[in-house]
Amino acid sequence: MTFEAGNIATVIDEDSCFYGKQCEVVGVPIGDESSLVMFGADSQYLFDYDNKERMAIVGTLYLRKDADWSSENRARQLFGDNMFHSLHTFRGPLLKCGMCMCEGCENVATERVMVNNWGTVVEYDTCQFCKEKWHGKCADAFPLKDAFVEQ
Repeated sequence: MTFEAGNIATVIDEDSCFYGKQCEVVGVPIGDESSLVMFGADSQYLFDYDNKERMAIVGTLYLRKDADWSSENRARQLFGDNMFHSLHTFRGPLLKCGMCMCEGCENVATERVMVNNWGTVVEYDTCQFCKEKWHGKCADAFPLKDAFVEQ
């Protein structure tokens, strides 16, 4: 499998200290046999103190190409390592009903956002306007439409 700069991948070598970690390919230094990758801040403990870039060379046989960052990595990027204790995400694409989940909004949902509600990060499907208002925010509660609240 070939990798290009910007691809997201997961290390699948069970003997590696990077096993299961997601990374971003930043270069292909030695033909197609290995890739220069950069790991997230949560992997800093695996590197020497001077290696602040968190980069390593990993063989392409030991990388699995991912479509996007995992939900947990996206939450860490938005809220930091110690700012949430649980994560509730949707597994599939946007909800079929197509409605923005924000109370009082009648627009079509086009984006999925993450909101930190007192340490619990929850995903919601929203329109572009509500995304700008809520994505990556810490709040007491997200104003959820009654149609989405379990009775």
